[in-house]
Amino acid sequence: MPTDPDNNGLPYTTYYFRTHFALTNRPPGISLLFSSFVDDGAVFYLNGKEIYPLPMDSFPTPILHGTLAAGYPCDGVSTCADEFSISGDLTTNLVAGDNLLAVEVHNYNPSSRDITFGTSLMDTQPYALSPMLDIADTQGTLTLSWSRGGFTLQHADSLVGLWTDIPGPVVSSPFKTTKSGGAQYFRLIKQ
Repeated sequence: MPTDPDNNGLPYTTYYFRTHFALTNRPPGISLLFSSFVDDGAVFYLNGKEIYPLPMDSFPTPILHGTLAAGYPCDGVSTCADEFSISGDLTTNLVAGDNLLAVEVHNYNPSSRDITFGTSLMDTQPYALSPMLDIADTQGTLTLSWSRGGFTLQHADSLVGLWTDIPGPVVSSPFKTTKSGGAQYFRLIKQ
């Protein structure tokens, strides 16, 4: 670890780290999850925009190279992970392609003999599950039920035929109907 010759060979007050990561696409609703080991404080930047101070003064307070951390986790030793996530407005400058994560790590006091930094980053993206449509036949009565809302029930006389909303429209489970003489087909479409 490089040390500060102007501070009796102790660590510098601040160290700077940066890395690039690629994102193949930027879907709406994406979140970034961080798990970091920090001694003592840090400020995280995504593509030049501050996204998270840990424990440091928040924006717009200027953070300079000599700024000390406002506190420290785990009694001053980096033995527990600081976990946080960003989403919404904090991800507006996240881009499909190359992204830059920069972190400045600050000591809590100028005579500290150590500094530690390590982080992992994962993204989470919304995942829409299709509902499961169940059909039960009880003595000529069909009961259709599905696992989640937000869908409209439709029917047709053939798989390639004209699909129409069941009158109502039917948007909640369960739905009961009587069996007709011909084939009946049902499906759910997103509202």
